[in-house]
Amino acid sequence: MQKSVLEFIHALRSSGVRVALSENIDCFQALEVLGLERKPTFKSALRSTLVKRAADIPTFEKLFDLYFTSLTGDTLPENETDPDASMLSLGPLTIQEFVDSFFEDNRERFEGLYNLFQWQLGGDFLLTMMEIGAATGLSEISNPLQVGFFARKIRDSLGWNAFSEELERLRQEFINQGYSPEDVERAIKYIQQRMQRVFDEVRAYVRRELDKKLLSSTERMLEEELLNKSFYQLTQREIEMMRDIVAQLGRKMRDTYVLRTKRRHRGRIDVKRLIRRNMQYGGVPIELCYRNRRREKPQIFALCDISDSVSYAARFMLQFLYTLQELFSKVRTFVFVTEIAEVTRLFSEHEVNAAIQLAFNSRLVDYNGHSNFGYAFHRFRNEFVDSVTSRTTLMIMGDARNNRNDPRTWAFKEITEKAKRVIWLNPEAKAAWRLGDSVMHDYLPYCDEVYECRNAKQLMRIVDKLLIKR
Repeated sequence: MQKSVLEFIHALRSSGVRVALSENIDCFQALEVLGLERKPTFKSALRSTLVKRAADIPTFEKLFDLYFTSLTGDTLPENETDPDASMLSLGPLTIQEFVDSFFEDNRERFEGLYNLFQWQLGGDFLLTMMEIGAATGLSEISNPLQVGFFARKIRDSLGWNAFSEELERLRQEFINQGYSPEDVERAIKYIQQRMQRVFDEVRAYVRRELDKKLLSSTERMLEEELLNKSFYQLTQREIEMMRDIVAQLGRKMRDTYVLRTKRRHRGRIDVKRLIRRNMQYGGVPIELCYRNRRREKPQIFALCDISDSVSYAARFMLQFLYTLQELFSKVRTFVFVTEIAEVTRLFSEHEVNAAIQLAFNSRLVDYNGHSNFGYAFHRFRNEFVDSVTSRTTLMIMGDARNNRNDPRTWAFKEITEKAKRVIWLNPEAKAAWRLGDSVMHDYLPYCDEVYECRNAKQLMRIVDKLLIKR
């Protein structure tokens, strides 16, 4: 069940519901106290610990029904095809009472049907289907045409043929005990109805597994669509979803590079060590010796235009940088529209998304003003250029729309001459860099690399290149 809950939490996150790690812990602590016996209590525990916003409740309800319809502890409905069957009398007992009593007294002779009834009425039926489903390759299901195939495979793995043989022996047993043909047929029909409900439940389980698989596939398609969607076209809802996606991809990228840098990288052959070590082989270089390669962590200065037209691109770049910041020796952040201000301290004191929001609301920068790249670079040159060194990688995020102001390329040139590397990320299409009030081509000669960065997928590629070349 723990695995199902974790899959459910992952589905919530993929559907845009923000669930923190601490809320995962709260959820499992609540379940440990409340248990799984009653579905309403279980559902309330999940909703109260995992859902914070009323807007997310419909998503929670939809996914809960998909993941926990056959929650352990629920009994399957009795007598769906014949509501009065359990009330029909067979001697002094109803048919249900008679059949249950008979199987209890003859469980060893009719073990298959006895277990089938216990699965139906007890709490281990879902677990049994999960185990058999895993063994029969249910995880490979991909389209509705396979539902019947996998349902029959699970049904047969339950021992369905043996159940049918036991049912015929049971019919003969009732006849031998002197029950009338009518009573025998009513009892057999009732058992067949119970067996059919078990198969219907198997089929419903397979269908739900397919729905989960299709949901996961849909989520991946949605994620890919969002990553390739222009920053300018993202809705507010999509921006919230993108924050979680970018954070997740950033952590994955960070973990990949942390593992990679932990491995020993071979540098050039160390000739002196090579000769000394191979003296025992008569000078034949059997064992090669390498100099250890030292890779410096780059120092990042991020200058972000936070005017309304490019603010989303700047947000996601900062989120990436601060998710990956342990791979850099230092990250300093500056935001500007016209005035420029350093907001690095905010990222050391606050969670990254909160820090970004505070940075964008800085009183030192008029968020609603008109971009003036020339003035911002001039101010940076006067106030911060002494901090730029030969280890500094300067990353600029902006569309270079200067609103007919002086681009002051001389100031930008002085800054870039002190930096090791200058990377400009422009969220506009290259075709627009010469149009209107763009001064991108005035700054191009002083940049080492300039990239069109219109969506998160392009941003990921650029950050990846930055890490490879560091």
